[in-house]
Amino acid sequence: MIINRYIFKELLGPFFMGLFVFTFIFLINRSIQLTEMIVSKGASLTEVLILLGYILPSFLVLVIPSTALLATLMGFGRLSADREISALNASGISFYQLLMPVIIFSMLCYAITSFLMINVLPQANLAFKRQVFEIIRTRSLVNIKEREFINDFKGLTIYVDRAFPAEGKLK
Repeated sequence: MIINRYIFKELLGPFFMGLFVFTFIFLINRSIQLTEMIVSKGASLTEVLILLGYILPSFLVLVIPSTALLATLMGFGRLSADREISALNASGISFYQLLMPVIIFSMLCYAITSFLMINVLPQANLAFKRQVFEIIRTRSLVNIKEREFINDFKGLTIYVDRAFPAEGKLK
């Protein structure tokens, strides 16, 4: 039991480090697009942070399994480099007995990823789309000129005959 806890703790350090690094890498890619939204659409910092919160589950679905693999490789690599696996084998503990904490750790990662994928991700995607639409709707009314074609949105051309910015309506 002590050895299982020790191996489990060996997995947690690389897991959280990898989770942080991989999530940061994914967020850097998306933050460029969100920065453009701040500049062009006039979104506030809180709105962008809310959007980052909505897209975080889509990253975690990819990051958690890959980080679990990284943690397992780094944990057993460190145990092997320090010759702890050889010491455990010499004391009568087989390699298969060492796999039990890894299996439990992997099943926890699987459960978290499944929960995110099935329950959280669809709701977060819908909330993200609604938030982006709301930002575009509220911020773009200021820049809309009457009787002109607007091609600001990819694949969409808008013609506004009359704009009512105070009411938030277009005709």
